[in-house]
Amino acid sequence: MSISLNAELREGRKANVLRAQSKLTAEIYGPDTKNQDLVLNYNDFVKIYDEAGQSSVVDMILPGGKKYPVLINEVQVH
Repeated sequence: MSISLNAELREGRKANVLRAQSKLTAEIYGPDTKNQDLVLNYNDFVKIYDEAGQSSVVDMILPGGKKYPVLINEVQVH
């Protein structure tokens, strides 16, 4: 069973403005990937995080259909 989460590229919007719109900020990084700032839907993230936690691989789907296998790491609560 594959777990997937859709993401948008973050384009300079402030985190508090995004949180007011039920969005989360995130970052994807790795040895073969340049760092990218992302925006996630809060409700979608909570469902996925409850299911996957920090130990299951989640497919992060970026605009254009590019898919990255990721682990959720360091969730911060504000």
